[in-house]
Amino acid sequence: MFKPNPPHHFISKPQIFNMPNMRYVHIMGAKPRERRTQTIKGNINRNDQVRIKRNYKKCSGCRRCEIACSLYHEGKIWPESSRIRVFMFVPGVEIPQLCFQCEDYPCVKACPVEALSVNSQTGAVNVDALRCTDCGLCVKACPGNVPHSHPEGNYIVICDLCGGKPKCVEACQEGRWNALTLVPRQKAISCRTLAKTPEKLTRKVARQVLGEEIAKEVWR
Repeated sequence: MFKPNPPHHFISKPQIFNMPNMRYVHIMGAKPRERRTQTIKGNINRNDQVRIKRNYKKCSGCRRCEIACSLYHEGKIWPESSRIRVFMFVPGVEIPQLCFQCEDYPCVKACPVEALSVNSQTGAVNVDALRCTDCGLCVKACPGNVPHSHPEGNYIVICDLCGGKPKCVEACQEGRWNALTLVPRQKAISCRTLAKTPEKLTRKVARQVLGEEIAKEVWR
């Protein structure tokens, strides 16, 4: 029986190509796609709050989102520090995992030192690295176990939407995978109900992609 890999994401060795006014990151094994700049789905006003919608069945596992995120936040390619992580427990099923932006923000409420706060403009969770003690209570409170420790700092990292223009979405859209799209937050859609752990999401997507019988064989 197939035994799933441990929950540590894998990334192929990247190559960086610099061109005038452009920066491309090419992942070995990934198919070249036509460059795309459209990243927003639906009608979004400048003052609207947004969320990142996932289509798990479209994720290729290229990890460009992790590269784009770490470049923006850390200034270098450092997938372990990325605010978005791609999990692969079953071959062919890739799960991009990042903050679901729950309406009640259980992670913020769970923080004993008030290191987490909600950005009034974007609705994203901001982390005060100087206050955070990396106690892990926010991870336990999160229904998706999304927050994770910075690989070197003594604090938690959570998606902050890059100030409203998430780089992971731009990278995914440029590659035309469209697994990540930017959509307006709607009161009719509960983000809390979408929040699941990578393991639970893998089971669901595996049944859709591989079928019930095969999914049972590779994931028990």
